[in-house]
Amino acid sequence: MKLELQQKKTLLALRAGPLSREQLAERFGRDHKGASLVKLGLARMRDEITFEITALGRENCPSRRIGIYAQKGRPKSNKERNEHATNP
Repeated sequence: MKLELQQKKTLLALRAGPLSREQLAERFGRDHKGASLVKLGLARMRDEITFEITALGRENCPSRRIGIYAQKGRPKSNKERNEHATNP
């Protein structure tokens, strides 16, 4: 599943635990993408204000190193990182 960068960041934050709308807005501004993650089935509303990651969300949650930074053109694995360091 292809996710926008802001969706990936929000999903990573939810992986650490449930967060309210206010907490997500404090971290990411009003563009936190919580509602879009709910529509995709990657998160759910635990109550009226709290977002929580789903099992599908955990499956699609990128690791910090690979998921977010690979989009910026950084090496995707330790092997590629080592090759990049020895062959700039």
